[in-house]
Order: sequence, then C-alpha cells, then structure tokens
Amino acid sequence: MLTRMRHGTRKRQQYDSLAPIRDACWLVVLDRLGAPLEVRELPPRTDLRAVLTAAHAERAAGGWTCETDGRFGFFFCHKDGVRIMVGIRRVEPGKLPPAHKTPDY
Repeated sequence: MLTRMRHGTRKRQQYDSLAPIRDACWLVVLDRLGAPLEVRELPPRTDLRAVLTAAHAERAAGGWTCETDGRFGFFFCHKDGVRIMVGIRRVEPGKLPPAHKTPDY
C-alpha cells in the first residue's frame, strides 16, 4: 500500500473500491432510511465499475438526477422528491460481516 518515492519518502497508493474481488458482491438500491429497494447478487470477479456505471446510466435514462459519478462505489440520485442510494456491497444485505475479517482481493 505504500510505495517509495524519489527521495525515500513514502506515498500512499489510492484504494480502488471497485476492483474485482474473489467473493460475490451485491448491487443494492436503498431508500432514504437505508431499507433495500432492489438487491442483485453479482458473481465473483465481476467488473464492479461496469456494473455501477450501467446502473448510473439506467437511472439517468429513467429521469433520475444523479448527484455523483459513483467512483467511490456508490452514488445518490433523486427524482420527484425521492432520494435513493445505489451502490456495491461486499456483504450480503441483511447479514452482518464477520468480525475483524479482511476481504480477500
């Protein structure tokens, strides 16, 4: 995670939240209270960036105004006074993640 720079100082590499992983992920749409409206399981090693980009384009084509581009693994959008969050989850919605477990990449 740290790399050596020219004069011996260290620089952090940027974390890619949408890099494919070996485990299944979920594309989720949540209402303003965090309740799931849509849940879709994604198989391991899915191109998460492509899935989120397609979800963003689908919402925009449906008349939703998207507030961000989804580069951090989620985005918010609104339409007719309704605001939702669309994002990628690495833990199945409704289940708690194992304590102190680092995801395998």
